[in-house]
Amino acid sequence: MAVAAAPIHRLTVEQVFAMQEAGLLEEARRTELVDGILYDVIPPNAPHSDTVAALNRHLTRALPDAMEALIQDAIFVHGGYLSPDLFVAPLEDRGERRTRALLAIEVTHTTHRRDRQKATEYAAASVPEYWMVDLVALEVVVHRKPAAGAYTEISHHRDGTLPIPGGGAPVDVAALLARSTT
Repeated sequence: MAVAAAPIHRLTVEQVFAMQEAGLLEEARRTELVDGILYDVIPPNAPHSDTVAALNRHLTRALPDAMEALIQDAIFVHGGYLSPDLFVAPLEDRGERRTRALLAIEVTHTTHRRDRQKATEYAAASVPEYWMVDLVALEVVVHRKPAAGAYTEISHHRDGTLPIPGGGAPVDVAALLARSTT
C-alpha cells in the first residue's frame, strides 16, 4: 500500500506579512521564505552576535557612500525572501523591497547545514558573493561567481584579507575569527 505524502501549502510573501499583521506569526521572529516554505531562523548565541556586530562595525566604516550594510534584513527573491546576518546593497535601492545584494554574509556556529544550503539560494538569487563565517572551523568560506543556481568559485580563508564587493577597506580574516574565540 502506497503512503501519500503530506501536501505542502506554499506561502507568498504577502500571506506571511498578513499572518504577521493578524498576530498569527510574531513580527519579531526572524523567518525566511524559500520557494514558498517558511523557515524559522534560530536565535543567535553570543559568539554569533559578537561576530555580526564586528562585521557590521567594519562594513559601516568601510563601505563607500553609494553602498550600505544591512543587518538581518530581507532580500526578496523569487518565491520569497532570505534574511542573511548581514548584506551589502546599493544605497539607491533604499525605500524599496531589496532585491539586490552585492554580498550576503551568514555567521554560522550552530546552523552549518542550513547556511551551506543557503549558498544555492543566494546563487539562484544572483548574489555575486556569499561569505559563510564558520565559527567552529574558524574560517570564512567565500562563494563567488554564481551561475545556474550554484557558485563556480569557492575558497576557504583563515587569514589574509577579503575585499568587500562594492569597495572599501578589506576585512582582516584572522582578526575577525580571533574575536569569535574570546
